[in-house]
Amino acid sequence: MDLLENGEITIVNRSKEHRISKELIREIPYFEKMLSHDLRESKENKVKLDFDEQALQAILNCLEFGSMLIEMKTVIHLCNMIDYFGMDNHLMDDCVAYFHDNFTIEHLPVVIPQVTSTSRCINSEVLNGFICRHFLMIANTSAWSHYPIELVEYILKHNLMIHSEKQVFNAIFRWIDGDYGSRMRYLRKLFNLVRWYHLEDLDLSEIKKNKFFNRAGLGPVFWLHWKRNCHRGFNRTKQNYFIMIEHLSGSNLHVKVIDSNFIQLFVRKVELDESMPLHVIHNEHVSDIIFDSGRKGIRIDWSLSKYRWLDLSTSKCHHLEIVKCIYGRSGEKKFSSDNFHKDINLCVIGSALLETTEKFILIHDGYFSRSLSEGFEEYIRKGPHDFHVTVLDDHIYVLHRCLDLYRYNSNYRFIERTRVQNTDAEFADLLLTSSQANDDRVFLVDKTTKDVYCYNIKSKEWSSIDLKIDNDSTDCRTGSNELLAFTSAFLSIAAIGPYMNPELS
Repeated sequence: MDLLENGEITIVNRSKEHRISKELIREIPYFEKMLSHDLRESKENKVKLDFDEQALQAILNCLEFGSMLIEMKTVIHLCNMIDYFGMDNHLMDDCVAYFHDNFTIEHLPVVIPQVTSTSRCINSEVLNGFICRHFLMIANTSAWSHYPIELVEYILKHNLMIHSEKQVFNAIFRWIDGDYGSRMRYLRKLFNLVRWYHLEDLDLSEIKKNKFFNRAGLGPVFWLHWKRNCHRGFNRTKQNYFIMIEHLSGSNLHVKVIDSNFIQLFVRKVELDESMPLHVIHNEHVSDIIFDSGRKGIRIDWSLSKYRWLDLSTSKCHHLEIVKCIYGRSGEKKFSSDNFHKDINLCVIGSALLETTEKFILIHDGYFSRSLSEGFEEYIRKGPHDFHVTVLDDHIYVLHRCLDLYRYNSNYRFIERTRVQNTDAEFADLLLTSSQANDDRVFLVDKTTKDVYCYNIKSKEWSSIDLKIDNDSTDCRTGSNELLAFTSAFLSIAAIGPYMNPELS
């Protein structure tokens, strides 16, 4: 064979050149096809590319040395190149597994520049969906305080799942406070990303008391200007709904989405699909719904009308994976009994795990956790449990088997107790739920009759709620249309928007 056949080829990638054996480069299908045809590149022994340099170097090293270094700063670039070059699917699988096993929000500064709407491994829509869903927790981490201004702007412009635009405002000042001297100049720029038009007057009055205002010279005229002239796009605070899940025949389920006025917005019949991926960062048309005091969960693909149960009691449980993604995968203390407030005993048996607006709360055998860290899944029991629990704003409500409802504050201190009224239901037939914020009601749902009872935390009174939905009037005790869950959850407009009645939404 002549030199053209056995020599080297020069790869010009952006501003850098690489010389590599043709015999080696032919192991990549893209180059094999190129060199097997009478193309200019094969004649000139030169090919021009436009890829991330570190990712290309990793692939060339893999050819030469038989191993490839996968890093978060190049993993998505690698996936794109592996796909473009038509390389072995095992390499792609290794990269995807690496990403999902190692990603945390600390990697966002190096991951976001890699993603596009068509990138492999993960695209921008999927990553943005994860950020929007978990923004309230992300903005309360040390990682948030270290993000560059470009990343903060990128995040705040999206349809974040929040209860109030005040939470966006608080996140901005939390970031500025991380380096006040150099970041205060970005204040008004970031204020453009708060959707002031959707801010309630009460929240606005509290915002005006912020300690930075006088320093920044933000007076009444400024606020009037922003309220009148700000961006009036999608109301990000309207993405929390009540979810009603009923069992149909076989393994099929009915999922009803209900607004805060208990009006049914739409219903989807979903079928079990055990092949659905369980990655924490999932497709933009997928929602995770946690119910039964955080003990059970379901993943729903609204687009495909499929679902899969989430296992919340193993070492790979859904809660733990979220905690790792947000708070880190290393350097955490092993969770133990020392993590509990031993001076506060709820006198209950079992465990529960709740997601609040900014953190997780674990209850185990009557005690509140001080914090969550690796190993807490050992304290999540499959049963038995003799209590239900829900969170509303800064308060925790615990329903005991004796049908007494206890209220605790954010410091886990007891506030009050009330007796459940207007129902003869057994404890085992009741579900306890509430919105996470911006409401003054806690709800009890009878699974057998589908009756809803409301406790108003201001008036201290119980009342019945009229559900404006199609109950299908089937005897639940026969197993058909059995009520499995009634809970509240964030659902992104991207996931459920196509199925919403425009007049109701």
